[in-house]
Amino acid sequence: MTFFETITGGTPIEVYGGLAACDAYLLASPSSGAATYRGLPTDDRKRALIGATRYLDAKRWLGTANGSGGTTLDFPRDGLVDENGDPASDAYQLDLVSRAAFELAALVAEDPSVLAEADQGSNIKSMGAGSAKLEFFAPTSTATGTATKLPIVVDELIGMWLAGVGAGASVAAGVGLGGVATGTKSDSYFDDCDGYKRSEAF
Repeated sequence: MTFFETITGGTPIEVYGGLAACDAYLLASPSSGAATYRGLPTDDRKRALIGATRYLDAKRWLGTANGSGGTTLDFPRDGLVDENGDPASDAYQLDLVSRAAFELAALVAEDPSVLAEADQGSNIKSMGAGSAKLEFFAPTSTATGTATKLPIVVDELIGMWLAGVGAGASVAAGVGLGGVATGTKSDSYFDDCDGYKRSEAF
């Protein structure tokens, strides 16, 4: 089943779940983002859900979009598995993705800049005492793997299907995400480091 929302004066735009379901889902949420969402005019709630849908569809996902029900969105997809490694049905996928879109819509309602963040971890650290202060950048997900590419609440729902760099097109066999290392093998001068002393040339 497909859902379309229309901003006043605009054209219908396909979204995950639909506004009525999003409203009902976030009505029961205690988050500050959900409270902000509930206070928005209808068109702005639609914008939040449309923005969330576009954000999710801009990501790289495992599997292949199957267009079930005539959808033009990225879900449901063939080749995905659930948390038990069993094939993920279209209904199962759409339930999780719709909930992820609703959670993201709440985050967007509170802070639209969440859609523009490269990853969901801060890379600025600071400390100070009195007038002395030190600020520096610290690596986040790219270098350390400590931050998620999706907001945490969204990542917990559908992060298992997010394709990483070099990831394959399918996880039908139950293969999960993993790191990929590339390069060439060669000997290093340091392999023979025990044969050198400090005073000797390298």
